[in-house]
Amino acid sequence: MRIQCVVATLMAVSATTAEASWFYSTGEVGVAAELVGVNLVPAESVGANRTFRVWAVMPDGWRLDAIAGNSTQALSFTTDGSFYQDTFGGGTSVSINAAFIPIAPELEWDSWITIGSHDSSGTGAPGMSNSLGYIGLELSEFELGNNLESDNGGYWVLPVHEQGNAIGFTDGCGRPGNGVLIGQFTLLGEGATLSGSVLLQGTNGSAQTWQRAVPSFTVDPDGVSDAIPQVACSADIDSNGKVDVNDLLALLARWSLGACADISGDARVDQDDFLYVVGTWGLCSPE
Repeated sequence: MRIQCVVATLMAVSATTAEASWFYSTGEVGVAAELVGVNLVPAESVGANRTFRVWAVMPDGWRLDAIAGNSTQALSFTTDGSFYQDTFGGGTSVSINAAFIPIAPELEWDSWITIGSHDSSGTGAPGMSNSLGYIGLELSEFELGNNLESDNGGYWVLPVHEQGNAIGFTDGCGRPGNGVLIGQFTLLGEGATLSGSVLLQGTNGSAQTWQRAVPSFTVDPDGVSDAIPQVACSADIDSNGKVDVNDLLALLARWSLGACADISGDARVDQDDFLYVVGTWGLCSPE
């Protein structure tokens, strides 16, 4: 059996709310990260490390069925450090036996790919089961701590499996969102970052298939991703229903606060955010 994925345009879905908080009221799909912790694996044994969970972000009521890579859009999870791989773990969440964690605590922070589930029993996923499958992935290299890359493979669950349904989570900046967990990665190395690319496919709230290529994303040491979806009315910083001079002043006050204050989705607070506020002046409704 061979899986061939063709990059297509994500099907447009109208936003349903005008709430200015981050992920809500968007018809787009992106990639975000959750910073689980720092040095959860004892630093004296492996050195400095950070554990991230990476999420495919999507509107409430959507689901994810597959993550793939082909000759047009590669599947990759790479780091400028290395991936922590526990002796008792493996390359996918199916390899994680939660019963071993009490006797091998570092197993909990192993690096793996998934759709929804944290382990073989389905912890963390709707339906509490794990039916993940994969093909065309060289997991042996990943299990040695090296990068995971494929231009002819992927991993999936069937549309009947609840673990692909979007749930709520909180990103590295403390912002709430909806999404499906696609991997946990413990990065070894002081200041190590995560990069990658994915082709995502699932169904929306009307059971229509969507497909979205994320050609590149990066996650910095604080868990900030530069591939978040654009939010309708994100320029309404003070959430009063319009974009006006108060939002412009609020933006200028954020200038030195770092990537978590970003509104344009490029993981920086700079002139692009300024132009975004000016360009949406007076508007506060989904297009």
